[in-house]
Amino acid sequence: MLFLLIGCITPFKKVSADFQNPAEYDILLVTAMVDTQRVISTTPITKPSIGEAVVAGIIEGVEAARLYPILDEFSADSTAQLQNIWMQEGFQVRTDSELVQRDISEKRREFHREIKHIEGLWYHPEGSGYLRIDNYSLSSQKVRARWISDFNHPKEKEAFLFSTITVQEVQTGLFSKAPMIIVDTVVVGEEGEYLYQARGIGYGYPSRFAIDYRRESLDYGFREALDSLTEVEIEIIKPKKK
Repeated sequence: MLFLLIGCITPFKKVSADFQNPAEYDILLVTAMVDTQRVISTTPITKPSIGEAVVAGIIEGVEAARLYPILDEFSADSTAQLQNIWMQEGFQVRTDSELVQRDISEKRREFHREIKHIEGLWYHPEGSGYLRIDNYSLSSQKVRARWISDFNHPKEKEAFLFSTITVQEVQTGLFSKAPMIIVDTVVVGEEGEYLYQARGIGYGYPSRFAIDYRRESLDYGFREALDSLTEVEIEIIKPKKK
């Protein structure tokens, strides 16, 4: 399991000087996803012993059984709430599944449908199922520009939105743990430059021994993550070389 210390990750919001009026931009939703892999994956870096593998498999099965029944519902509802937040910030976000999914074969779509719960991933049905840019991404501006080049039309003021909600396990005390909800929104310009970066952080209900992955616990952490974005001071994104 992955344990994180509270305080290592903090909320923030960064906006480019060119993106002060987002309503001027035609923003395409490229990917919106929920990632619980850091919760359900128990594969260690080193090869485990047979005993460790058995224990890890049991733990993974228990966590998966608790998360899977609510993954789709929580993901769809939380992403819908995010879309309302974007509207409040002036984002004019549109979807175009035919465009962002045109290079995805039917076999790949079927594969994703079959194994998404095994992977612990959920993708917005009108978004891409493979492109991901979040605030962990180390991609250069040049690489980001190449990724979005297929979606880029010859018109002014285009932008491309990527959203990731990540569920992680965090140690909140000596004997207590909680789910941590990380909400990342990234908007990229036509040349791959960052126009908007935001990260909200929230925590579900703490509990001893077993993590509280009930829907109400995740919803509480998600609302807290959204609230954290209203309390941060907006930073101006400085342009970087490609």
